[in-house]
Amino acid sequence: MDRKTGSLIGILVLLCLLLTIVQSEETKEIDWTPKFQLYEKGPLDLYIFDREVNALSEKSIQKKFQTPYIEFENDTAYHADKNYLFVLPLNVQIDDSSVEELLNYVDAGSKVMISAFTFPKMLRDSLHFQLQPHYNFEIKENDINKAHGLFPSSTFKKVDPNTTRIVSAKKADSLYVETIEIQYGKGKFYLNGNPYHFSNIDLLHHKQSRQKASYLLSFINDKPIDWYVNYNTNSDRISSPLRFIFENRALEIAWQLLLLSLFLLMVFRSRRMQRIIPELVPNRNTTVDFVRTIGNLYYNQNNHDDLIKKKLIYFFDRIKSEYFLQTDVLDQTFIRKLRLKSGKSEEEVKALIDLIIRLGNEKVRFTKADLIELNDALDKFFNKKID
Repeated sequence: MDRKTGSLIGILVLLCLLLTIVQSEETKEIDWTPKFQLYEKGPLDLYIFDREVNALSEKSIQKKFQTPYIEFENDTAYHADKNYLFVLPLNVQIDDSSVEELLNYVDAGSKVMISAFTFPKMLRDSLHFQLQPHYNFEIKENDINKAHGLFPSSTFKKVDPNTTRIVSAKKADSLYVETIEIQYGKGKFYLNGNPYHFSNIDLLHHKQSRQKASYLLSFINDKPIDWYVNYNTNSDRISSPLRFIFENRALEIAWQLLLLSLFLLMVFRSRRMQRIIPELVPNRNTTVDFVRTIGNLYYNQNNHDDLIKKKLIYFFDRIKSEYFLQTDVLDQTFIRKLRLKSGKSEEEVKALIDLIIRLGNEKVRFTKADLIELNDALDKFFNKKID
């Protein structure tokens, strides 16, 4: 392991230790927002209620992940074979289309329990009641009272005495009515303005809230219950593939450390690593190979006549280019000039010219011996080594 890699590993180990120390000393802030999310474990969510709901009710409860309007839009008749439950977060209401469907089913004989901070205007107008916000400002040291003091609930005002019955009033105070029962057609609506009874912290630490939740569910447990939880789920949370990691603080820190490590690795390697330089092979001179190939081709074909003619053409061309002599007439004058310019002896030059004249004037086919004799004579004249 080189020095640079060791330094990088040391930095990553140091960062890991720092993150561990920070996490160990970090105090996680409690989220008191009344989100009433089905899968969250905050104080005012519904994680505990989701798991204990069948124990709190005598009838089985089935969760529905869509609105009543979508659930009932294809029904041509209203059957009173089920009851319906809603536990709504702060600032969340049932849409008017779903309210209209619920009114039709209750009119046919079903029962609906809605626990919410506020109710849609269409429902208030149809059932003839009004709401008044209620705040509990008595904040004590325990977390339950803190939660109830920071957020509002609702009390019911101006109800229709002919169709409405008070089910529960907090602290026996008639001015703070928590739950009412409203007769509508053949069925009934049960409206509760204090959803905190269904929250995680109340069900865990407040025995009266657990009893109150079971008591409220008892009004609709004469039939199977459909619980509409689409208002209590976060679609982004359900669909995210990293949901489990981000819900766990330790895994979230590990994920962030992994991303940071990959980033540092790319930075270090990009600055200290050079791409491989390809080896450039110089162009090869294939002229000699080409000449040898052509020569072997002629030689193997025993075409001595053509090869001798080409060698003679090569000889005359070289004489013209090197010694600037005309090769039209190969007489004594040509021999004398070639001897003077080449520096060869008269006997050697005369023997070469006589051989060239003989091979140039022959009308018969040449033999291998003639080709070798001409080649040796030319090599000797041009001072080439003869093997």
